[in-house]
Amino acid sequence: MHTQMTLDLGIEERVDVRSLIVHGDIEREAPKAKREQPAPEFERVLADGADCAFRRRCGNRSQMLVLLVTQGQYYVTDERTGSRHELTTARLGSFCKGTTGDALTPPWSRSALQAYDSKGRAAVVALLNSGDFREMCKRDMARVEAWTVSRMGANARWNLSGTWEQVSLVWKLVEPTMGHNHCREALRAALRLTSLYGEGRDEAAAECFRDRLYVSKFAEALGRDVTRDLLLRYLDKSAEHPRGGTADFLPRLACAMRSMEWRGVSFEPRRTCEYALSLLDLPAQRRRTRSHNVQLWADAIDMQQRVRGAVDDKYPADPAVLLAELEHERELRLHEASDEAIARRASELEGNGFDSDGYVIRPAASVREIIDEADAQHNCVAGFIDKYARGETDLWLMRKAAKPDEPLVTVEVRGGNVRQAFQSHNRQVTAEQRRVLSDWCEAVGYRMPTGRRMRALGA
Repeated sequence: MHTQMTLDLGIEERVDVRSLIVHGDIEREAPKAKREQPAPEFERVLADGADCAFRRRCGNRSQMLVLLVTQGQYYVTDERTGSRHELTTARLGSFCKGTTGDALTPPWSRSALQAYDSKGRAAVVALLNSGDFREMCKRDMARVEAWTVSRMGANARWNLSGTWEQVSLVWKLVEPTMGHNHCREALRAALRLTSLYGEGRDEAAAECFRDRLYVSKFAEALGRDVTRDLLLRYLDKSAEHPRGGTADFLPRLACAMRSMEWRGVSFEPRRTCEYALSLLDLPAQRRRTRSHNVQLWADAIDMQQRVRGAVDDKYPADPAVLLAELEHERELRLHEASDEAIARRASELEGNGFDSDGYVIRPAASVREIIDEADAQHNCVAGFIDKYARGETDLWLMRKAAKPDEPLVTVEVRGGNVRQAFQSHNRQVTAEQRRVLSDWCEAVGYRMPTGRRMRALGA
């Protein structure tokens, strides 16, 4: 049986379906070859100080990127039509498309323009429109990098601190004594372009040169030669200790010098600078920068005057150690009047002392002993001195019998109740120590807390 159909083509003709079946290959239309776009060609056509211009040729189209930093003019021009368009982030990205190598490297950039991502291009446009940045470029003071500029984005100009008026003052002061190369570093830091480099030297020196006040004040107080040497050595120290660990060194040094001046303490400028710089080599205090050691020095100068009435040690080997000693002396003098009363109280309590199983428990006998206990145990038992002297509370010291002078457990008894008994840093007593304490309480009629744990001293 055959199936037939009629096609309405305007003619009467019967077509057999089987006659339309193709048993060979059906010819496919080959895709039309895309017209290859010529690769763009780039060349630098102008390099004059901070000013530069680049040409981009692609087919019959020719464009020019013009960056006239000295004039503050930045645009892209179509050389065929003569039209000029203000430089934008998008136009900069379009112009750089397809380039390789270093053909598009401006004199103020360490990287070729195509190396900048979208944020970096936005930062470049913003920087070029910053008056401070333009002035730096004119003087060959700026070298930016793509990877760091990208972090600044379009708000790059707001990351520049200080005005060019301030920077020029630093320039006039520093260049005659430091020389051009070091002055370049100073000015880069003054404008806080330090984040653009990733170098410890620049990063740490930011606070030094950002404010002309410190440079001018030091020059006035120390003389230009000493100031020059101070700044140069500071830059070297900054490189040794990157990540901004010395960034506030000069402000703190200025504070120390003001403290000495205010208290009438004389100092030799060069010796003072050498000592201050040496403090940057001391370990940083917990959660502090190395420059904080200079602040500790200033505090030590002040504390000596207040505690001892005079500055006996202008240049201590370790200001932190000296401060601890001075604080100890201050506590002793503060509670000096209580010493006699505490001695009487210790004599009264002596009968309740205890000696058993290799342990001794005795009353605190003096102000010094209580303060030493506080320092060794790292607790606030020194805050109980006056209460102890007045008979409002009792302070007991638990020691190993073999080491009677070595602090072990600090005990407070109030109203016949053991309120607190702790090892150093307010650690709980051991099971053995607790047993001895219980035996002591039973022997003298004191009462131990019912719970296993006790509150820390000072709670």
